[in-house]
Amino acid sequence: MNNQTINSINETLQAYGFEQYQLSDLSQDNELLLKHESGTIALNGKNLLHDLHLGKSKNLSSLINAIDLYDLTYSLAEICAKGFSKFTCIKEIAIGYYSFCKGTCYHYGDKKIYVNPSYVFKRWKTTFSKSITLKDFITVLLLHELGHAFQDNEKPLLQRKTEFFSENIHSEFISEAIQKYKHFLIKTEIDAWDRTKHLLKEFSLDSVSFTQVKSDCLNSYASLNDLEIEKRLKRVYKHLVCK
Repeated sequence: MNNQTINSINETLQAYGFEQYQLSDLSQDNELLLKHESGTIALNGKNLLHDLHLGKSKNLSSLINAIDLYDLTYSLAEICAKGFSKFTCIKEIAIGYYSFCKGTCYHYGDKKIYVNPSYVFKRWKTTFSKSITLKDFITVLLLHELGHAFQDNEKPLLQRKTEFFSENIHSEFISEAIQKYKHFLIKTEIDAWDRTKHLLKEFSLDSVSFTQVKSDCLNSYASLNDLEIEKRLKRVYKHLVCK
């Protein structure tokens, strides 16, 4: 993508009121890379690339729409995050395009909750848009990550995993060990959800929305196959051995 095309697209973004987003390049994976105050955003999609290849500002509707949805989710996440400022077990709620975060995640190392607006919106649109508002969906996800922060504050994840491995897992990852670790993951997730359900009223959430998102998340863990569990098991075991 040449500089003339990039400059033309950025002028169009500015005209639409999105001057805070600046197209910088196209990645090797055909992702559009845009600079933003939260970092570099990577947008992907056949429609975006098709419009860009046409090279005319009037054909950039899909790019404008994608940025508009990202900006909406980003802004809502900022609003939702303010309600969590009183929880001192969280150092920060970081919002931006983090490739390691496929939605929201609590990082045990730096005590931060990460929010990736692109993935959050996609998941909401695909699964929950007809039953839960986007704002409520973001809040429910943040509550779940807060639950993980509560867990970590009570007993650090590394300690919990070390205790689990010393009692259940040895160097050979047989079928029984894989199932035990899957059970450990699901149990950990359920506990994280349960730790924050008493906060629903404080965040003006109903139990139906909370339970719906909780069930979907737990189902994703329950559907993990043995191969995926074994991969996770080996990564954690290697990490613990190296400590």
